[in-house]
Amino acid sequence: MIKSMNSMPSAIDSINNIDNFLDSLTERQIATIKVGLAATISKPVEFIIKFNGQVISQQTLSASLEVLNTFTVDCNKENTLELTLEGKGDTHTIVNDQGEIVEDSFVMLSKLEIDSYDIFADDEFINNNSTYTPVQTFYKGFWHNSTFSLTIKTPFIDWYNQQTTRNTRVVSDQEIQGLDTAKMNNLMGILDKMER
Repeated sequence: MIKSMNSMPSAIDSINNIDNFLDSLTERQIATIKVGLAATISKPVEFIIKFNGQVISQQTLSASLEVLNTFTVDCNKENTLELTLEGKGDTHTIVNDQGEIVEDSFVMLSKLEIDSYDIFADDEFINNNSTYTPVQTFYKGFWHNSTFSLTIKTPFIDWYNQQTTRNTRVVSDQEIQGLDTAKMNNLMGILDKMER
């Protein structure tokens, strides 16, 4: 079937449609967050994950384990992710006569990823955009009842790339647009023909 040239969109219309599509991607107000935990547990503790004050996960950790929590959350322009360890008391840490810890309950972070960006490996970003209370140095873990708070803004990809000196994930144009190489080449060929 052959269409008349009048029914085909112009190259300018096609480019505007692509521009509108790309603009809609940067206005995305949803984030995918992955929080990996490696817990060593002698007695149960609570681990709570909040996003903008809303509890998205509350887990009673009663055995040593490794777990990956994945969440898709609606975002505001500025957002706070909070990770909290609660319920650890004096009896959770057992010390022998030599002063060595022989039993304890603590939780280590093994992953912290937002929209496929591995921010766990970005110490500079974490140090500049987070707090840890009670105030002490955050060693990517929880040895006391404490809260780690990370402030993030959206659109996350743009904001993160302005906040960091490292980019741990490179996204191709095809991946951003959700197109494989063959489809992308086909569209580029159509645009090229329309411009002639």
